[in-house]
Amino acid sequence: MHKIFFLLLFISPNYLFGQETKKVIDKSTREIFFVLKSDKTTKHGEYNKFNFRNALLVKGFYKQGAKDSIWECYSSKGELSLKYSLLQAHEAMQDHDMAEFEKYVNVESVAGNLIDDMAQQKGLLSMINPSSLAIKQALQFMKPQLAGVARKEVQK
Repeated sequence: MHKIFFLLLFISPNYLFGQETKKVIDKSTREIFFVLKSDKTTKHGEYNKFNFRNALLVKGFYKQGAKDSIWECYSSKGELSLKYSLLQAHEAMQDHDMAEFEKYVNVESVAGNLIDDMAQQKGLLSMINPSSLAIKQALQFMKPQLAGVARKEVQK
């Protein structure tokens, strides 16, 4: 009895607050997506696009007609080739909302990769210091500072 109660408790909010949608299968464009029942031109929900061999090419989610959450693009071999959520990252940056921005951009990783790429540029480092070990170590200490600068830029 308790299991049924908890199941109803978790399912009922979807029925109370969810938008009613209708599944659309467009054979000419090889797309499967959902539209609002109240507005059949507004995509809302899961979206999938397939190639002529029915292999998945694009997978994502729409919310009220706008791309939402993470989108994935696949190669013709079915390998994940791109994963993005640029629109949300851009909107978060425009709104100066760092918490939202960090849902889509790993600032530490980007800053760290930038520093690592710089450290791999032997020509650049040897011009600064022929024994570039000290410079490489100094660059490693710069990672948190660079991430902090990037955060401040988004929050401005």
